[in-house]
Amino acid sequence: MTTTQSQKLWISGTATAIAVVLCWAFIFATHLSVLPLIILVPYIMPIVQSLDVISRVSVFITEPVIQFSFYGFILGRAWFRGRLRTTAIVLGALHVIAVIVCYLIITSHI
Repeated sequence: MTTTQSQKLWISGTATAIAVVLCWAFIFATHLSVLPLIILVPYIMPIVQSLDVISRVSVFITEPVIQFSFYGFILGRAWFRGRLRTTAIVLGALHVIAVIVCYLIITSHI
């Protein structure tokens, strides 16, 4: 059975929503601890270090929505074009590089 584009769109959207909810749950379950945040949302962590607590919380509520929506869009388009595996590997590698760079930036300023 082949998956239609409409089904792929729904699957991508649902996976994105689930990823955002799981990210929020993990972030708040770890009480905004630095290491889980670096792993889940590495792109904003160097900036967030200078914010007050209320601003951090608002950023951590909105940033996963933006990040995982972008990931879902990129992976969904790749799936439409038959390049899901390659795109997922490249996107995963970019995320890992962002985590490493963020960790090096954060630990050099502490």
